[in-house]
Amino acid sequence: MFTCQTPIRQALLCHRKKRPVYERAKKLLHAVQDETYRQGLHELHETQKMADEVCRYDLDELDSAWLAGYNETRKEHGNQTTN
Repeated sequence: MFTCQTPIRQALLCHRKKRPVYERAKKLLHAVQDETYRQGLHELHETQKMADEVCRYDLDELDSAWLAGYNETRKEHGNQTTN
């Protein structure tokens, strides 16, 4: 049996593109020290507390009109209004 090897040019070969390498952060943020908290891996952070204290949404006229109507419906049903 006779086999023949044919030389090919490197430019014609199909090359896979390299995927980007993602490295894991050395420390991860963790909101509470619960059963999943690991010292050395997690860093406690008060993100949720900060988010609860800060309102980053500005009501426009349409939002205010909707809220007024919503609160009116809540009053009619004997519920507290919302801000």
